[in-house]
Amino acid sequence: MTKTRDDFRPDSTPPRSLEDIILGQIHASNGVVTNEIDGVRVDSVNDLLARIYRHIEAEAIRQFRSNELWAIKAWTYDHILQDSVAKEAAATDDTLLDELTAPLAAWQKQEFDPLLNFRRKLQLEERAPGYVKECLRVATTLVSKYGKKQYYTEQELLEFMERERKHLAKSSYVTRLHQLKAFLDSLPENERGQRPKLPIHKIPSYPPIEEMHRPYFTTEEIERLIYWAVLEGKPEFVARLAVATIYGARVNEVAAVCSEHITLDHDNPTISIPTSKRGRRAPQPIPLPLVPIFSIPLKATKDDKVQRGLKRMCKKAGVPVQRRMGIHSIRRAVATALMDDALSLKEVYINRFLRWSEGGGGRLGVLPRYVRTPVAKSDAQILTKHPFVPMWLAMLPFLPLLPQYGCVCNIDKRARIV
Repeated sequence: MTKTRDDFRPDSTPPRSLEDIILGQIHASNGVVTNEIDGVRVDSVNDLLARIYRHIEAEAIRQFRSNELWAIKAWTYDHILQDSVAKEAAATDDTLLDELTAPLAAWQKQEFDPLLNFRRKLQLEERAPGYVKECLRVATTLVSKYGKKQYYTEQELLEFMERERKHLAKSSYVTRLHQLKAFLDSLPENERGQRPKLPIHKIPSYPPIEEMHRPYFTTEEIERLIYWAVLEGKPEFVARLAVATIYGARVNEVAAVCSEHITLDHDNPTISIPTSKRGRRAPQPIPLPLVPIFSIPLKATKDDKVQRGLKRMCKKAGVPVQRRMGIHSIRRAVATALMDDALSLKEVYINRFLRWSEGGGGRLGVLPRYVRTPVAKSDAQILTKHPFVPMWLAMLPFLPLLPQYGCVCNIDKRARIV
């Protein structure tokens, strides 16, 4: 199936599809099609093509955790076009990879795809992107091991669950089981009206909160992070750290924030954080003196880039990084700091400020739905008491002295928040 350099000499034509490559290999072997491949009977060329397509798709899933066309193309580029001349042809011809993978894409449309089926159902339920991503991660792991199917056996599911339990903390394992159940529930029913289900009668309960590992930064560690970020960090990271430490944003929210979400009105600057869950989506006030920080140009980025930036800054600041520590550890720090001041801050205001859902669950029940205090007023009150805001205010005098902030230091001075 792999083309050699001789196949791509100047007088030859690059292959235009995977089917051409495969059929070319068959013709090169005098048209002989073996009756079995890995013990599976092959009755025709079409059977052979389908089996090879399944192999390519399975390899793409293993390497890229996806069977979408971009992953198929990437795997094809790395493994089918191994010759440097062939890769050069693909790099200079934008349509070559499209044409190469077109037969496989057509085959995919004819085959049942449990991952695409699951993604569609989650999106139709209007699930948050983060939830869809996590559920698909579990489903992809299962599919990469046992293949694309409409039904997974009890033995396969038990083996998968045992492996997950061995490698995960209990809380993460329980979450995986719920996500796995959602995937199994999305599969079609068979002729008897049945679909695969978890081979256990009851999903274990989450461990008590005191037993769960939920690391968070102390107030002193947050202060050190802010100090070192302003002095040595890239301005873009500094702006994202401000979003995390002031508004307690989740990692995918911190990554998604861009300049379009920030309105620098002279009297009423606001930020509209793209909430990743079902919490409140409304503009939140920006403390006036901090406008220069929020003037730093931002473009949406990836979650893992934000997490890596945080870990690098922790190393510079001498802040120890515990297992599973990340942006959400800052969110916990914000919530903890605000709750420590709960005598002067109403819990319902904190609930709103951190964009938690106003559903009927939780200690506050449906109370957030009935509080009529304007959100802008309650958020402003939170900011006057927010323990991390003064840390940012203390760093503002450094900005004009540091060359990396030249683009934002011409902002007019703002009145202090009162």
